[in-house]
Amino acid sequence: MKLRCPECRELLKPGDWHCPNRHRFFEDEGVLILLREDFRAHLEVFLKNFSRVRREMHGSTLAPEDYPLLPYGKAVADNPEWRVRQLDLEIALPLIERRDGPLTILELGAYNGWLTHHLAARGHEVTVIDYFLDDLDGLKTRRFYREKWRSIQMDIRNTGLLAARFDLIIFNRCLQFFENPLGYFDQLGGMLNPGGMIILLGLQMFKDPRLKLAA
Repeated sequence: MKLRCPECRELLKPGDWHCPNRHRFFEDEGVLILLREDFRAHLEVFLKNFSRVRREMHGSTLAPEDYPLLPYGKAVADNPEWRVRQLDLEIALPLIERRDGPLTILELGAYNGWLTHHLAARGHEVTVIDYFLDDLDGLKTRRFYREKWRSIQMDIRNTGLLAARFDLIIFNRCLQFFENPLGYFDQLGGMLNPGGMIILLGLQMFKDPRLKLAA
């Protein structure tokens, strides 16, 4: 897949990831770091604080052997957050399996690979993009899985860096974090192959706002 430089938008040379203007990028444990220098510095401060708060809130982390079982397994059996991810998977897979495969898939907000490994195991060519590089609940968790996919840390609002089209684009429980979802749909629509589809996971609709507060 061809990628563009986030600094100047020129195409990058695959493998050593540099552009004609000598901007150079690198991989970290199999994850391509495709960030502008100024954005990367800002993001690192945010992610450091976010990871600390997240671990304080969620407590213990998963063991390496737990990841390939996600979104199922004893480690998450009593966790309501993982029960809704199980429902996501049970909704998404039949939609995907109706289509002639293998598919080229872009997943936004991959988290810890809980969905990605199911897609890759079915022979699809999967590219995941996310802000979170964390080795326990971010892009680096790819090392816990047998399946392979392409992982890119980037500003996921800037999908123009991906000089490619996809059969399927999946929002993995992240749509609510976009300032202008409809405008973003227009942007992504131009990245779909003819007959392509966008799947939105994790949407919750409430007629009564009090129900959302209680959820």
